[in-house]
Amino acid sequence: MIDQDLIELMACPVCGGEQFRLRVDEQEGEVIVEGQLTCARCQRWYRVIDDIPAMMPEGLASSLRAADSAWEPWRETMEEFLIWREDAWGTPEAAQERRERALAMHRAFIEFVAPAEGSICLDIGCGTGHVADLLPQSCRYVGIDPLPGGRAPSAGLPRYMPIPQREVSLIQGVGEHPPFRDRAFDVALLMGTLDHSHDPVAVLEQARRVLRPGGTLGVLQGVTHPDEERVGLGGRLRGLLSRMTGAGEATRRTHLHEFSEEGLTALVAEHFTIERTGEHSRRVLIRATKPTDGE
Repeated sequence: MIDQDLIELMACPVCGGEQFRLRVDEQEGEVIVEGQLTCARCQRWYRVIDDIPAMMPEGLASSLRAADSAWEPWRETMEEFLIWREDAWGTPEAAQERRERALAMHRAFIEFVAPAEGSICLDIGCGTGHVADLLPQSCRYVGIDPLPGGRAPSAGLPRYMPIPQREVSLIQGVGEHPPFRDRAFDVALLMGTLDHSHDPVAVLEQARRVLRPGGTLGVLQGVTHPDEERVGLGGRLRGLLSRMTGAGEATRRTHLHEFSEEGLTALVAEHFTIERTGEHSRRVLIRATKPTDGE
């Protein structure tokens, strides 16, 4: 969903300009099928396809346009991993149980972060934006992901990807260069994003920039465990299944970084004031705030 409120949150990822002109070339109902946003300062324009502005940094945008096929291995890897995740335990009932556990984890995370009613929330690495369904209805949801709406260029949505059931605003971009104004958001969410990021430090720095002073950062991140006992039987069985099916390699190709619990907490603490931490389904949960005197 593109509206004036969304446009007023945005800034040009090239020059930082904060005024855009929207041109609609094709529209179906309220959905902008094709159009463009033009920066009033530098006159660069950004395509809008199916209600999603493509706001990638200039070099990355050029790479996407020049080599859509480069994303095909990513799509195949994610498809392989998602299918494995569905089929590894053998029955549709077990697959449904795992989906319900994932939903419970996400719900617990949102309850842990506790976005206030009426918050403007930014989900960095949002995929399809399905987490919006767990937020209070009065919250404005904006998601950013290098794959628009969870789709690789020239490819459809991988099977089993959940789709939001409420209106969301999605932007194609990266967490290292989010196309938003300073202090635009009340809440920023990083749900399994940092280990996929090219530069986790830059993602945290940018999350701090776009949050208002006193704004909330929520982090949900899988971490490495130093000993086998802590992983437990379930973790060892998952690891065995992963090796047997080949999905372990797929997982490694889509995860660029590993964090220990202590390392992750220290990294977040370099940029935010940590209020509390927790754990759910072997993931670390962190709720932190941007210092009120911080920019």
